[in-house]
Amino acid sequence: MRSLDEISALLAIEPMMYFGIGFLASTLIAIAIIPLVHNRAARLATRRVISSMPQSLTEIVAEKDSMRAKFAVAVRRLEIRIEELIQKDVAHAGQLKHQSSISKQLKEALDEKSKLVAALEVREDALTARESYLIQELLALRDEKQRNQSLVLHEEKQRNRESIAIRLPPATSPWK
Repeated sequence: MRSLDEISALLAIEPMMYFGIGFLASTLIAIAIIPLVHNRAARLATRRVISSMPQSLTEIVAEKDSMRAKFAVAVRRLEIRIEELIQKDVAHAGQLKHQSSISKQLKEALDEKSKLVAALEVREDALTARESYLIQELLALRDEKQRNQSLVLHEEKQRNRESIAIRLPPATSPWK
């Protein structure tokens, strides 16, 4: 009978052997398949390169012409786009010029109105001063009129007293 150490040694060796046999088998299969895959990839790459290359002089000339035509179309598109941008720029410049002229007219109108307002303010100040002067003159005339009226009344009272004094008979005293 085998001892326990021998059995455990066998159990440890057996899985390693299976692992090694499996690794070798997969390596052999890979060695057999890799050339097939490589040959297929090389064949496809070769076909792709050959199909992309022109095979005759006419094909080379046609490809150059095609590239020139594509370039000419791209250049023409850029030219059209540039013309559109120039037209937009001209339109914007016209609008800007029109708006600046309107702005200038509005500024001139504002300046005129400001001058008019200033002139009206000066005129208003002058009229206010004249009004104050006329009010003072009117008050002075009213005061003078009242003084004159009071003088006239006073004079009339004086005249009335004198006329009453003239009309009265001379006073005689009963005690004489």
